[in-house]
Amino acid sequence: MPARLVPGMSYQMSPFWNQSAVFMLRWLVFRLMFSSGMCKIMSGDPTWAEGTALTYHYWTQPMPSWVSAYAHRLPLMVHKISCWGHFVVELGCPFAVFLPYGRLAQVCFLGLAGLQVGILATGNYGFFNLLSMLVPILLLDDSVVPQPIAQWLHPYVMQSHTYSSHAWLFILPALALVAIT
Repeated sequence: MPARLVPGMSYQMSPFWNQSAVFMLRWLVFRLMFSSGMCKIMSGDPTWAEGTALTYHYWTQPMPSWVSAYAHRLPLMVHKISCWGHFVVELGCPFAVFLPYGRLAQVCFLGLAGLQVGILATGNYGFFNLLSMLVPILLLDDSVVPQPIAQWLHPYVMQSHTYSSHAWLFILPALALVAIT
């Protein structure tokens, strides 16, 4: 997670709560993506096992976009490669959330975000894909944030990380959410 966008910035929140919040968000990414892949396997639908589920998916999703018509007409081999790519991203990349920052984590971020961009382009799931794209930002280190963006965010980051002694009150809803799911 981009813990510091500006070198030398300090936090007043205790490291325990900061690390706990990061772990909960990483666990959310893992559960969201890994569960998406596992539900396809556990459904028993033979089209997922054969890799042909995307041959009809574009017309059977809730609200197909205009791109779905073109995606539906792609060759069978493209559908199969896309289907197996879904499995690689949804079942493999979530494990990267528990790795230290590095190239593998960045590649997995690109995979997770790219999958959501593809789903967003071919279907209409509201803001769910946008949220699913933003949460894996935890996989990125500060070094990948371009300098102009870091400078632009500097005042906001400084304001948002001056915690009071009651910062734990903001952590409790997240703890409750993780506990009940």
